[in-house]
Amino acid sequence: MMKDNKLDAEQEMIADFFMQGFQNYKRKPIVIYGIGKNTKAILCKAKDYNIIGLMDSKTVGQTIYGLRVLDEQEVISRKPLIVIVARDSVINIIYKRIEHLLLDHGIKIFNSRGIEINQDVSPFDNSQLKYWNYTEEDLKEEIQKHDVISFDVFDTLIMRRVLEPEDVFVLVEEWGKNEGYDVPFKSWRMAAEKVCTGVPALDDIYFYMQQNYQVDPGLIGRYRQKELEIEKKCLIPRRKMVDIYKWSMNKGKRVYLVSDMYLPAKLLGRLLKDLGITGYEELLVSCDYKKEKSTGELFSCLLQKEPHSKILHIGDNRYADIERGKEAGLDVFHIYNACELLMASSMQEIMAKLDTKEKRAILGLLVSQLLNDPFALTESRGKMKVCSLEQMGACFVAPMMLEFIQWLIHSGITEYDLVIFPSRDGYFVKKLYDRISRYQPIPSSCYLKSSRRAVMVPSIESESDILQILLRSFQGTIGELLEKRFGIVPKEAEKETERNVQDVDIRQLKEIVLKYKDSIFCEAQKEKNNYLAYLDSCGISGGHNYILFDFVAGGTVQYYFQKLINSGFQGRYFATMNMSDEMRSKETVKAAYGNFASYHSEYCLSKYYLVMECILTDPDASLICIEEDGRFVFEERENVKFPYMKKLQDAMLGDYAEDYFELYGTFGEWRPQLEFADEIYGYLFRQDTLVSDYIKTVFRNDDYFNGIDQSNMWP
Repeated sequence: MMKDNKLDAEQEMIADFFMQGFQNYKRKPIVIYGIGKNTKAILCKAKDYNIIGLMDSKTVGQTIYGLRVLDEQEVISRKPLIVIVARDSVINIIYKRIEHLLLDHGIKIFNSRGIEINQDVSPFDNSQLKYWNYTEEDLKEEIQKHDVISFDVFDTLIMRRVLEPEDVFVLVEEWGKNEGYDVPFKSWRMAAEKVCTGVPALDDIYFYMQQNYQVDPGLIGRYRQKELEIEKKCLIPRRKMVDIYKWSMNKGKRVYLVSDMYLPAKLLGRLLKDLGITGYEELLVSCDYKKEKSTGELFSCLLQKEPHSKILHIGDNRYADIERGKEAGLDVFHIYNACELLMASSMQEIMAKLDTKEKRAILGLLVSQLLNDPFALTESRGKMKVCSLEQMGACFVAPMMLEFIQWLIHSGITEYDLVIFPSRDGYFVKKLYDRISRYQPIPSSCYLKSSRRAVMVPSIESESDILQILLRSFQGTIGELLEKRFGIVPKEAEKETERNVQDVDIRQLKEIVLKYKDSIFCEAQKEKNNYLAYLDSCGISGGHNYILFDFVAGGTVQYYFQKLINSGFQGRYFATMNMSDEMRSKETVKAAYGNFASYHSEYCLSKYYLVMECILTDPDASLICIEEDGRFVFEERENVKFPYMKKLQDAMLGDYAEDYFELYGTFGEWRPQLEFADEIYGYLFRQDTLVSDYIKTVFRNDDYFNGIDQSNMWP
């Protein structure tokens, strides 16, 4: 157990709460979840309590404060009480991560006050956080009052496109696997940094790894170089903070950068220069000075350089930047890093789902886009905001698109000749597919102009084919049905075709339509010849095996393609919709999100797929047919929504997909995270997500084939 040390007011309070709350559990075995300063305080003061170990997802197996950090199996075997020692705003997140220990093993979970937490725990009301009371203007006012401004570096001026620093080590380890090295790099790298004596620099850490893990010097050098390469790839500026940094210098302030970091100033300075951060007085790095902010000693070095100045330090770390900065005699301003913003936001529950490296990768990219600005949620007091189509695309839609592409690649397509992406839903999906083909060996692809109308009419060979198409619901007159479904324009004198389809019983409707069967057969044969010629020009013909993409569908397009071409077609859909058991039993379709029965399933996509369908559109209206000269005949209406959807698509390709491919594109073994991506998509439609009214109005849909005019699709 720890020795008693001087504790601050918060530590004293938390330790007293713990001792009062668990007075009746002194002899019970207790495990504390959390390894922060308040856990340290409890261990200092509660010496006669039976605290047998700690829990922390990042440090399992290590010894901290004289106690072992237990893995879940050790906790299950010992059946202790678990006490979560954390801020109220994140207790719910931690509880959700370990809830299964209560539900499956009966291990009770408490907060630090001795109050038992159960399944009915409600998310913390983060709208009352004091942090939301401070704005960019407040920070600038504080800067104006000081002569010298000190900025923390990581997670303040710059951030990584991964969730936390150790995720960089995951990427290095994955690179090693791809190169054929069986090295547990992440665990080695994290352990080496912790056990190196003093304040280690990067070279010290790698020297320790080489000596203690007996790694070939050449190989350890390659890992060191790769870590630096990936670190550089991951780094991006926090744009708002860099603007404030430059504004400070323009106001005549002397600006210092102060960082607890293993990269020496010479190396870190080059990285900062590449991100547009220059002009500071000096960069003080812990590994150069062998002193840290977390002990207060690095701030002493800053004070020695500016002994008579009023200094403001700006940083994200509550302990190293804020508490230690205050203790050193500096004024401080706390800004949240992106991960902390997420934990304080209306999306905080997503943090409880991070049980795979793939999910962490997705969320790391999301927060780097969505929460780059530390004041992004100030006005909304923690409610997530979606202010632009670009933001919507890059942060909420792109994860689902990329995870579908990963699922598609893992769904058994390598033995097929071609992956066909029909219009219009296949337009954007093909772009993503082609991007990832640069990184992974997958079949070639083809974008094909198509529609239900364009493939159904050429497939008509009998009366039963006509009736099969006729029986699909339609809104409009019989004449409009004949024209839109079969390409036949009745004469004006034929009054019966002016009647509304809804006013005619099915028997009469069949009789009227079959009067035109000869014309329908003639039109069908003409369209068949033209469409087959088009398919042939695309390299699609009988005797081959194809993968056919569709979004959310009942298999109509695939069924009629198979009628037109004597080839094997395997469908790959986001989801099937009301597909019959008979058709599914033929195993010609695989769907990432299963079958949506009556427009409902457990997935958010089932509720909001029409919004996604708008997003996937191409520039043209729906195809009606192809003329003999190869000219496409489209619906008369213009695809007015495409310019808006292009903004979404460009953001998905440029802001999310490029980052994704650059960091993760070569990792073919990474598993698709469909449910996680679906949950992120669903946040768009929650009441506690603030979506711009402008965004909602651009989502309009129409259904020419079924006679439905445009209507707003946002729920």
